[in-house]
Amino acid sequence: MYDYDVFMSYSEADVAIVKPLVQELSSSGLRIFWSDAVLRDRLGEDWYDVIEHSLQNSRHMIVAWSIAAAKSKWVKREYQAFHTSCYEAGDRRLIPVLLEGMTPADLPVFLRQLQVFALFRRESRRQLITLLGGRDMNDLREENARLRRQIVELSHPTAQRIDEEFGDYDSLAKSSGSIRKHQTYFSARLDRPSKMIQKALATYVVQQYLSPGDSVILDSGSMCASVAEEMAAQALSNPGLFYTIMTHNYAAFQTFVSQVPREAINVFFAGGRYDESLNSVLGWPTVKAYEEFTASVAILSASALTSKEGVFTHGNTEEREIKRLLFCKPTTRRILIVGSNKIGKLDSFLVARTEALRNDTEQCVLVTNAPSRKLTGKQRTKINSQLEQLTNMGGIGVALVDVP
Repeated sequence: MYDYDVFMSYSEADVAIVKPLVQELSSSGLRIFWSDAVLRDRLGEDWYDVIEHSLQNSRHMIVAWSIAAAKSKWVKREYQAFHTSCYEAGDRRLIPVLLEGMTPADLPVFLRQLQVFALFRRESRRQLITLLGGRDMNDLREENARLRRQIVELSHPTAQRIDEEFGDYDSLAKSSGSIRKHQTYFSARLDRPSKMIQKALATYVVQQYLSPGDSVILDSGSMCASVAEEMAAQALSNPGLFYTIMTHNYAAFQTFVSQVPREAINVFFAGGRYDESLNSVLGWPTVKAYEEFTASVAILSASALTSKEGVFTHGNTEEREIKRLLFCKPTTRRILIVGSNKIGKLDSFLVARTEALRNDTEQCVLVTNAPSRKLTGKQRTKINSQLEQLTNMGGIGVALVDVP
C-alpha cells in the first residue's frame, strides 16, 4: 500500500505551472506528493528523510520537464533514484510530462524511451489521469448531470424500482466498467434522508449526547446542518446553556451566527476554500484549524457505511482528508449520524475503517432511523443485519430512532 499515487518531481521555478496539474490530478482522486505543500505541512522534519520516504512510498513518479527542470540537480536526483530503486514497467511508472515549449527531443535519452505526455494538451492530460488510475472530473460531472436530469423525470421511484433498474450493488462493484456503473447507481440512489428523518435524528443527538459546556466538532453535510438547527433551538430555549463549536459546514455556521446570541454559543468557522457543491470550506487552513481544536464531542456524518469496510464520503479528496482527520481525532464522545438508507452501501472514498471508529474515544455511537416500511423485506433485512454486525463488534453502540 502506497502513501501517494504520484510523486511530483519539478523545478521550483515551475511551481505556478505545475500547481494546476497537481490540483487536476488531486480532483481526479489521486494522492499527490509535491514538496510545495507537503514539506510546508511537515516543518521541523528532516527534508531529506521526507523526500526519501515519499519516493519509496509513491506508486508512480511524474517528472515535469522544462528548461529549469533540465538544469535542476534535485529533479535529476529524484528521477534517477526512482528509476533505480522503484521503477517497474507497468506497475510503478516513471512519466515525463512536457511543459509548454518542450518536445520529447529535449528529454534525457533514457526518459525519451518512456511514455511521454504534454501538459498543454487537454487530451494528453486525460490520458495521463486514466493511466494513473484517476477519474476525469469533467467527464464525471457531465455524466452525473445527465443522470440527475433523468432521475428528476422519474416520479419518486421506490427503492424496489431503483433496484430493479440498476441491479444489486455488489454485482455492479464486481463487474467490468465499474466506474460508469457505480456512477449510474449512486446518482440514482443518492437520496438524502427526508427532512423529517433528519430532524428526528438531529433532535435525538442533541438531547441524548450534548451537555452544557461541551466543545463540539460539527461535520459537513445536510444532516449536521440539521443538528446545528436543533442546537440553536435548544440554546434559545435554555438561557445559560453554552457550547463551543468548530465547523466547516457553511449552512451550520450561518444558522449559529444568524439565530443564536454570542453569549449562548461560541462558534469557530474552520476557514479555507469555499466549495459550493459541498457547502463547506476545505483545504489546508481547515485541516490546521481542526488539528488545533480539542473537542469533547464529535458529531460526524457519512454518505455510506458498511459493517465490513467502514465509513465513506462522496465528496472530493480535500473533503476526504478532513473527514479522515475528524474520524480519528481523540474525543470523549464520537457520534456518527447516518440515515438508514445509507447503511450497507459503498461510496467514492473510504474515510475510516469500521474497527477504527471506537479508537481514541470513550463512547462511539451510530445514530440512525429504523428502516422504512416502504422498503422490501430483503432491503430491511440487509440494513438490520449490518446494524447487528456493528453492535456485535463491541465498542460501537447503535441508537435506532423511530420516525413516524
